[in-house]
Amino acid sequence: MVCGFAVAWILISLDKLAEKFQYDDPMDGAQLYRGCGAWGIIFIALFAKETYVNEIYSGKPGRPYELLMRGGRRLLAAHMAQILVITVWVSLTTGTLFWILHKFKLLRILVGRGDGRNGFDKPWWISMCIL
Repeated sequence: MVCGFAVAWILISLDKLAEKFQYDDPMDGAQLYRGCGAWGIIFIALFAKETYVNEIYSGKPGRPYELLMRGGRRLLAAHMAQILVITVWVSLTTGTLFWILHKFKLLRILVGRGDGRNGFDKPWWISMCIL
């Protein structure tokens, strides 16, 4: 419940930040998967009980556990490194994909006349999807 309550506020805040910087993401994918996913990883580092950690790593007692209740910072540091690695990996793979699509002029789908700035954001496209 604590995680869900916090992630709701995180998503709302990230949506407002994206709107302020005019970040074009109509599906809220970046805010939802990056921001809320990162919070989920950090949440585990903050609240992972020692008994649960020992259940998973039964052969290795003394593993780091929750930061907020007597645990050390090692688990939080490992999770921050995990967020960094995931961010770099996703940025490299999707960046490469979008660069290739851009080179072949397949990145933006033009709808009708114009420069393609509207893409699939046209209202008639939404009605076609619903039908």
